Amino acid sequence: MEDFEFLHEHEKGFKPSGEFIESRSKVPILEYGMDYYCFADIVIGPVLPAVYLTNPLFATDNEGKPHYYGRERVGRYPGGTWWDWGPDEPKSSTMRIEPVPISPVNVMGETVVPYERWVESYRNLPGTPFYSSLDDSGDYCDKASVFDPHGREAYRRAMFYMEEAMRVHRAYSGEDERQRFHDCVKLAEILFRHAAGRGDARAWVALGKIYKEDLNNGDYFNSYYTASIKGHPPMIEQPPIGERARICFERAAELGDPEALVFLGDLRIEGMVCERDESAAFELYRRAYALVDERHAMHYIKASAALRLARCLEYGVGCEIDLMQARDLYRFAHTYLRAIARTYFWWFARERREAMAHDQDLTQLLSHPSHVQRVALSRMGTPHPYESVTKFLPMLESMGEFGDGVNPFYVSYNGMVLRFMDEVNRVLDRQPDLGFFDYLGLLHAKLLDAPIDVVDPADYDARTVMAMIIYVVRQEKFGEGLMLHSLNHGLIQRWLRRLVQIDDERASS
Repeated sequence: MEDFEFLHEHEKGFKPSGEFIESRSKVPILEYGMDYYCFADIVIGPVLPAVYLTNPLFATDNEGKPHYYGRERVGRYPGGTWWDWGPDEPKSSTMRIEPVPISPVNVMGETVVPYERWVESYRNLPGTPFYSSLDDSGDYCDKASVFDPHGREAYRRAMFYMEEAMRVHRAYSGEDERQRFHDCVKLAEILFRHAAGRGDARAWVALGKIYKEDLNNGDYFNSYYTASIKGHPPMIEQPPIGERARICFERAAELGDPEALVFLGDLRIEGMVCERDESAAFELYRRAYALVDERHAMHYIKASAALRLARCLEYGVGCEIDLMQARDLYRFAHTYLRAIARTYFWWFARERREAMAHDQDLTQLLSHPSHVQRVALSRMGTPHPYESVTKFLPMLESMGEFGDGVNPFYVSYNGMVLRFMDEVNRVLDRQPDLGFFDYLGLLHAKLLDAPIDVVDPADYDARTVMAMIIYVVRQEKFGEGLMLHSLNHGLIQRWLRRLVQIDDERASS
């Protein structure tokens, strides 16, 4: 049912005596199985395979350093299928159900049942529809698996492989290590899909994070129905990776998961797979922060929401600026993100550093009350005309060439471009109260992970657009040619046109 290239592992390893033996060397993602689990969901379905489970094996070298040398098979998921039971044990891993289609289309691509009715037929079933290629035929399931009904075992196993990927193989010391990372994440993705299909909200969040961060560079599980095989389009189109992430977070939010609200807020700020809305993002962060009860063991989720609320309150993203409350929330975030790092050191590394730095910055600032109001106003972005910068727009739009790349490390710019860059720097020197000294913090608060070269400047205020220009001018010294790239692709011109539009609107009002 899958168009995977299945892994055939060599056996290699060492006996306790040090003698070389054969042992599994790779993470088996799939082998030709006989059972498949059917989910009527555009993200996780329609067909998921059973998977083999392995644990990594480690040995110590002559210097006493541990090293990875293979794997041992410990089971499979889902368990409890008919061949796993002994002769005296009840074969209760599956139960009979009315036949339901594996997919809304058959193997010939012909419609079996309308998509909406197909989805409806899966609701309120007593278990996960289970299809066996050994004793089933056709395009219908007539059994349901009752193993792991809530998906907790799948989630626990998936977290094990995610931890192995991040803790053991993330360093990418070689091609083998890269492949192990890739395999562990793919296996975790399949297990998270199993758990999500069984109603586990945390699995939906984990899936969304894998897709949002694109941990496997677009290479994720495809069943026979969702894969493009031999040039033929897939029978069922899965959404793009970014859209998949949004759907996963929405599914988790519907099940009441507070962290899903945090990530939906991020998507609202980035505006890449949904409409950009800073006020809606702030409200989602606020709801997530309030939803996590202090009695829960999920303080890191509350801390993650607190960090985002603090960022909004510091820079006025969807709310009024409140530096004192922002400082308190940064401090809360740093405390609890540091606590979770004792167990999962790779979690929230960037966020921990951000929370600590801003806590210290605002603490120092708030100790000088006379400066607080001025800084708050500067971070909010008081109205200011940008004619000294926008006057270069006609010349930049009419120029044919902006400079020449003399070598990979040096660009010789046109004199007009150099004068434009000098003027951008002079704006900052003449008017420090505009608050652009923290342009990187402002851009992070306003864009998060949205690429600066694809965002629509019409969605941003003048101060944010000017910060984009400043970013390119200032970063040119660290990455020679960034300005040339931005001009050649029309980014600077587009941002300047937005500033002209804002100035014109301000003048007319």
